[in-house]
Amino acid sequence: MPSIITSPPRINEAERASWIAELESIVDQAEEWSRRQDWAVRRDSKAITEPMLGTYKVPVLLIHTPQGRLILDPIGRDIIGAEGRIDLCAMPSYDPVPLIKGDRGWEFWSPKSQSPVRSWNEADFVAIAQRLLQAENETP
Repeated sequence: MPSIITSPPRINEAERASWIAELESIVDQAEEWSRRQDWAVRRDSKAITEPMLGTYKVPVLLIHTPQGRLILDPIGRDIIGAEGRIDLCAMPSYDPVPLIKGDRGWEFWSPKSQSPVRSWNEADFVAIAQRLLQAENETP
């Protein structure tokens, strides 16, 4: 029986560059909005590997508030039913509220109902962050 040799998928350099630029923009906004709340922020990076984009580095934002810490953590571009996902997580539990990019742009989704609950804007970002921190502080 002949062996079938398959080549790896071609890396889409333009799409990867566009995706990284979009992530940079989201993190820039979150950083600015956090600073307006007098929350300390620190940028870090991590590597993500996806079949069509290869391995690439993305920004991660650590947010320190008087109530606790959050992380804005990119998950990936190749998401089923969406065009990207970033998680906003409370630490140390890492309970996320996913930020999903779909037809209507970036929206926060409810992990329980799997539906959009808020848009990507400063007021909703702050509200979601505060809700996550409150839930984190109520956890025994």
